[in-house]
Amino acid sequence: MNQNLRFYALIAAVLVVVGGLFYFIRGNDKGDTKDSAPVASKAETPATRDAAEAPTVTSTRRESRLTATASRPSAPREMTTSKKIGNYAISGQVVLQEDESPVEGAEVSIYWTDKDAAIQTYDDDNVWRARTNVKGFYRVDKLPPSQYIVIATKDDLAGVSGTAINAREPEDNIVNLSLRASGVISGNVINEQREPIPGALIALGQGKRGQRDIYGGNTQTKSAPDGSFTLNFVDDGTWTINAKAEGYAVAEVNDVALNSENVEIVMKKGASLSGSVVSVDTTKPVPNVSLILSLAGGRYNRLGTQKVSTDADGKFVFPDLADGAYGLALDKQPYVISGQVPPITIEGAKSIENIQLNVVMGGSISGRATDAETGAPIVGMQFSARGGSGGMIRAETDEDGVFKLEGLQAGQYTVRRMWMAGYRHGEDREDKSATVGLGEEVTGIDFAVPPGLTMRGRVVDKTGEPIPMVNVTSADATNNEGETMVTDEKGRWVHRGFSPGTVVTITASKAGYSAPPMENVTIPDHELTDIEIVMDAGASIAGVVVDKEGNPLDDVYVTAVASNPASPDQRQQTAWSRDGGKFKVQGLSEGAYKLQARPPRSWGQPTPTGNDVQVAKGENVTGVKVVVDFDSGSKIAGRVVDSAGKPIKGANVNAYMPTGGGGGNDESDDDGKYEIVGLQPGAHWVNVYHNNYTQFRQEQVEAPNPNFNITLRGKATIKGRVLEARSGQPVRTFSIMTMSGQVDRVDPGNYWGNSGQTFVSDQGEFEIRADDGGATLYVQAQGYAPATHKIPDAKEGQTKSGVDIRLDSGGAIEGTVITKTGERVAGARIYTGRAPMGDWERRERPSAATTDANGAFRIDSLPAQEVRLYALHESYASATATATPSAGGAPASVQIVLGSGGTVKGVVRVDGKPASGYGVSIWAQDGGHQNNVNVGSNGEYSFTGLPEGSVSLTVYSNRGGTNRNVSKQAEIVADQTTTVDFDMVSGNAVLEGSVTRAGQAVSGAWVNVNIRTEGDTNEASGVQSGANGSFRFEGLPPGMANVMIHENVGGPSGQRTRSFRVELVNDETTRLDADLDSGARVNGKVTGAPQGWMTSVMLVTGAVEIPADANLQEMYQGLTDRMAGGAQAQADGSFTIEGAQPGEYTAIVVAFDPQSGGQTFKHATASVSVPESGEASVNVTLP
Repeated sequence: MNQNLRFYALIAAVLVVVGGLFYFIRGNDKGDTKDSAPVASKAETPATRDAAEAPTVTSTRRESRLTATASRPSAPREMTTSKKIGNYAISGQVVLQEDESPVEGAEVSIYWTDKDAAIQTYDDDNVWRARTNVKGFYRVDKLPPSQYIVIATKDDLAGVSGTAINAREPEDNIVNLSLRASGVISGNVINEQREPIPGALIALGQGKRGQRDIYGGNTQTKSAPDGSFTLNFVDDGTWTINAKAEGYAVAEVNDVALNSENVEIVMKKGASLSGSVVSVDTTKPVPNVSLILSLAGGRYNRLGTQKVSTDADGKFVFPDLADGAYGLALDKQPYVISGQVPPITIEGAKSIENIQLNVVMGGSISGRATDAETGAPIVGMQFSARGGSGGMIRAETDEDGVFKLEGLQAGQYTVRRMWMAGYRHGEDREDKSATVGLGEEVTGIDFAVPPGLTMRGRVVDKTGEPIPMVNVTSADATNNEGETMVTDEKGRWVHRGFSPGTVVTITASKAGYSAPPMENVTIPDHELTDIEIVMDAGASIAGVVVDKEGNPLDDVYVTAVASNPASPDQRQQTAWSRDGGKFKVQGLSEGAYKLQARPPRSWGQPTPTGNDVQVAKGENVTGVKVVVDFDSGSKIAGRVVDSAGKPIKGANVNAYMPTGGGGGNDESDDDGKYEIVGLQPGAHWVNVYHNNYTQFRQEQVEAPNPNFNITLRGKATIKGRVLEARSGQPVRTFSIMTMSGQVDRVDPGNYWGNSGQTFVSDQGEFEIRADDGGATLYVQAQGYAPATHKIPDAKEGQTKSGVDIRLDSGGAIEGTVITKTGERVAGARIYTGRAPMGDWERRERPSAATTDANGAFRIDSLPAQEVRLYALHESYASATATATPSAGGAPASVQIVLGSGGTVKGVVRVDGKPASGYGVSIWAQDGGHQNNVNVGSNGEYSFTGLPEGSVSLTVYSNRGGTNRNVSKQAEIVADQTTTVDFDMVSGNAVLEGSVTRAGQAVSGAWVNVNIRTEGDTNEASGVQSGANGSFRFEGLPPGMANVMIHENVGGPSGQRTRSFRVELVNDETTRLDADLDSGARVNGKVTGAPQGWMTSVMLVTGAVEIPADANLQEMYQGLTDRMAGGAQAQADGSFTIEGAQPGEYTAIVVAFDPQSGGQTFKHATASVSVPESGEASVNVTLP
């Protein structure tokens, strides 16, 4: 019955999250690119072999650098003897921001910073300087590995960037800077006696420009002897200024405008936090333990963190603390905290004393990294260990290639190498699993890393002149693995780390230039050199964004998309409107473009503007007026207080439209005030987080709402013991994770290994905080089956004692993974409970085990019940098996057989011609496989190594424009190739209209269009209604279309849904105005759903029968055409569907266990007749 999974998941997505219907049909448009920091190599490794001939470029691995402004550096002077020396270099180009013309004679200052310091600061004791040449280039060498602040200045212009050098990267680190005009902020720093404070560190914090959040980055200065300060080169906006000085608490001044003078920062004496660190095992104090204390909350404050170490008596003191909530943690230590750190809140400058942290020696995992070809140790390669709690520990190999990951809680970990120059991409495919206990060292987790192949090339213009500062990206066509580099002054670039036979796409981008992507580049078994990318002068579209009244709008995201998404050379480009609504979209190839706009803070799809612009090669089109009809000026604002009405500082307030129409967030200030601006009018969900309080959530908060006040309830304290179920003896070492609400069962596969807080107690005692209103404790311990324990009466501020949690002995499974020919498979990852949902989860979710060299594995601490196992290996199709361990008995035995799998391939055509600019996603209907590939220039795609069974394939446009999504189903057969071609037709039909309820505009409603085209394919597209309820589709193919409009109304009603049939015609605009208020209400109740399961109801027209063995996925398209409404059943099984039209319907009920990933489910149907008005009722019983 696994073939039916996706059908159930689709129904749930429609009913739970309105936008989920469209996106679930569509699939994940683009695979994630992994951002792994480049790491080091030894002299004899491939990275160094490459270095002799490599150009001076550096890999960014998709990492963007934050650009900000900085204070004016002092004049060059003699360096002190503390200046550090190394063998690395930073180079780049300095240009003007307005036109990217090179700047000659700019002074570039490169400041060393301590990467391990709590606060990154810089000064003239460690600075290197250079001046740019006539082409704006500079280079500084003899730099040691560290983090750096790079500042370029000339006259009153400046630019700044942060970067890092590590000993693992043999190339220059390229830092390009853009100079721009800016202003200053000046003032004085004084104490409460109005005495000047010299030497105070002043830094820009978080600010706002219009409706966008901005950040001060590395902008800082120090106060003069008279307490005065000047922050130079500050960007336009309204800022928060932070100040830190010895003997004083960190001070903050808000809402400081650019070019403000006489800003007064008054610093006050702060409080302190003191205590001790004690070993649970020895009961003695622990010296030399590094601790880190940070201001809690999300507001950007570079000065709000301190690091200290315990003294010989295990004592510590954090001085000069401002009022606020703080988080305390260990800093890169071999220890683990036992028990929960108490909440830390400084109020009224009152110090907190006698905090005691109990620690135990954590577990460790060690291994060795060697070159797979030479056997030589790899120096400086980074490794990570990720457990079920989501935290990550990192370590780096030494001169012998040895790494040690320490300070681990007991549990299961995935060990991964990080990418390093000269070695292959695909590091997640080499993951290993390890189970570790407290104080235990697991050794022998070794990695033989294969060298990667290199591509080299350069970027030139039509005359053959090199083009610097071009972002060149190479990506594996199947999984987007690759890297990005910036070309040097000679236009050179180098990419490293590919496997032989890899097919990559190479793209180049720079403002003012354009070039088509180089697709289907196949890596041979040797280095590729002399790859030349020729860029044309790019065309541009410039103009102004205004509202309907002609008022200019800043911070609007303008997108130019190809009118024909199948065009191979036209790529989507974007720009922000600024300085009176002005925008300029650059880097366009010749052709026709449609402009789209997205309001500030919006996360939804951009809205077509009706602007069609034709550009010739290199043409600069100006004077384009983009008129938008959305109001992004709405806000949700108010105060956050506790149950006593006292303001709460540092609460993170998040508002978003559940249909994907955007959102925003803010942090409450000293008075508890918050303000989220730039929202679209309409219903939002509001979530509030604070570490010391119970999470707050409320649906259907209408924006604008300037007086939405929020009360956060405190947490309860739970005290108790964890005991063996059979003997009643205490369990000494265990972990507890708290969950809000009453949870009946937790799939161990969801939280495998080491989720929650560690406790070590000879009496099995624990004390933990839980949310007010009811909570569930999830308890794990090695050798025991995990257990849940409900706390229905948890109340804020109260302590519930005497909670005994009893653990049954755990069972074990031992098994082997083999091929169909009986060969043992090493390195297969074993998952329990449910298969990883898609490639991202396959990379990031910890597995329960990894097979050893003999293909064997063992999993302990399992419940005595049937356990489903999934085995995954990159060279084979995934496979599954089940086993039932016995509590404390002999391990259950299982064998999992991996096959080579099947293949799906095909061609995507538009109007009979192969089409590029599209991607294809694949979903296995048992949830065990998801992937995405880009279509090549010949329209071809393929997926290999697929498990047997039903799959769904979806074609989507990956170049913007109207989302065209075409889905087909296929059956995978082992060792066979299935061909699935997609034949689509182009179109320029337009569908526009409005959504209302009782005559009032409905914003944020999802409008989904399904079109049956001449090519006998079914296409799906979706947009959201704007602030005035309007919607618009462009570029649709002709044909009969079913339009479904969903409005999420929350509560028992779920959503209002209406369906319409319209005909789309090329070169014509079809108008559809829909009112959702008419229609009857259908009430009902579902019985037979197990507690904790998710139950959804879909109302479809006519009679529908679903046999128990039916492939529901194949029926899905017809059912979506007939969908008339939906809802999620409440805890008592009741549901309400509104807006149904008179007629005969079938209520389809699907209930599934969310812990199983939808693989355990029930379904049933019932008929219902809806009258002209009033209500109808239907009851459905699940088998």
